[in-house]
Amino acid sequence: MNQETDIKNLPEVIPIFPLDKCVLLPKAILPLNIFEPRYLEMIDDAMKTNKYIGIIQPSVSKRRKSDTERVGCLGKISTYVENDDGTLIVKLTGICRFNIIEEMENKASYREMKVTYHAFNDDLLLDDNTDTIDREKLLNVISDYLNVNDLTTDWSVITDTDTEILINAFAMLSPFTAKEKQALLEATNIENRSEILIALSEISIASRNNKKVISFNKMTNNFDPKLLNVLICPVSAGPLDYDEENQELISDKAGLAYPIRSGIPIMLPSEARKLPQK
Repeated sequence: MNQETDIKNLPEVIPIFPLDKCVLLPKAILPLNIFEPRYLEMIDDAMKTNKYIGIIQPSVSKRRKSDTERVGCLGKISTYVENDDGTLIVKLTGICRFNIIEEMENKASYREMKVTYHAFNDDLLLDDNTDTIDREKLLNVISDYLNVNDLTTDWSVITDTDTEILINAFAMLSPFTAKEKQALLEATNIENRSEILIALSEISIASRNNKKVISFNKMTNNFDPKLLNVLICPVSAGPLDYDEENQELISDKAGLAYPIRSGIPIMLPSEARKLPQK
């Protein structure tokens, strides 16, 4: 039996990677650019053992005693590339969500948590249970969301994507707040996540159309450089440099400059500016 079809075979103690406004969802892919020494050590140790790490957000509520959220998602390293400068490009595949039980003492520079997966056993089901989801409504909302945000994409790719993967990928990539991302992560099932995703998207669409600022989905005009920790060029899979003056993310390897609009990086090759050849 594949060990990832039974929660009994998943690790009880895992290294965690806290990332603000970033969640990993089951069966989805999360690319990461690793350069901090403690997380380079974490990835190295994971590659030597079971390739598992946990992605979790820092606490989004001041009422929480812990400095992290209670729920995160276990990921398995599916792609590993070492750059000439010693940094790493990895891709994680979402396996199963978890609840934190307690933090473990260790001698490593990164943190480890004891976790349980029992509340999320359905994450391991091969059947995506999406029959009750209104796929047409979901696609319409995604289309409207892309249009009001002046985004373009290969629509055939979206329409051909499995419903569960589409919901999870859109939830991860959309520029929602940390609280909204956490709500999507903690949705009881894929149908509930779809409902939350549609509701959040419709709020954003209404805000854009009416040119009003809605506090629930307020967008900043400033790009957060911390996002460079998790963003990579979708063409070259390489790191990005922030051009503050021109509000662009530069990929020298791909020869592309991705625009930043209202503080949000638009990581679509079709929207990127080609750099002059050196």
